[in-house]
Amino acid sequence: MFQDALCNHAAALINCANVQYNVVELSSFSDADNQQNQFDENGNMINSQFSPSGSSTVVMVRVSYLYPLITPLIGNFFADQPDNKRLLVSTAVFEVEPYQFTP
Repeated sequence: MFQDALCNHAAALINCANVQYNVVELSSFSDADNQQNQFDENGNMINSQFSPSGSSTVVMVRVSYLYPLITPLIGNFFADQPDNKRLLVSTAVFEVEPYQFTP
């Protein structure tokens, strides 16, 4: 599972239950500029989906996490979400390698 693979690398640093992701197929690399995930007032991803594609397609993977800032002083400067949290977002766009699949 996608989230399990992701969390195997970061479970010591974050609460994996709060990781949100969006995986979509794009028609071209330039379409990535038009793919804007919107977030609600609490920093939660709107319209997240997991829609992986097939051979030789362009895919965008976006992962977000609401990081709790424990120290109040740091939270005053870096929190951008309610409850003293910071929204962290990472996006990767890539082309899937060509492959042959025979069931």
